[in-house]
Amino acid sequence: MDARGGRLRLTWHVSAPMAQWMIIVLAIAAIIVASVIGILARLAVLRIRRRRA
Repeated sequence: MDARGGRLRLTWHVSAPMAQWMIIVLAIAAIIVASVIGILARLAVLRIRRRRA
C-alpha cells in the first residue's frame, strides 16, 4: 500500500501541471467523438427512413 501511494504521489506531483492539459484534451476528444456519433446516428436514421419510404 505504501509503495503504491508513493508512486501515485510522485506521478501526481510530476504530472500536476500536465493533468489539466490531459483533462482538456480528453474533454475535447469526448466532444469530437460525441459529435461524430451524433452525425453517424443522423445519417443512419436518414438511411432507415429512406429505406422505409
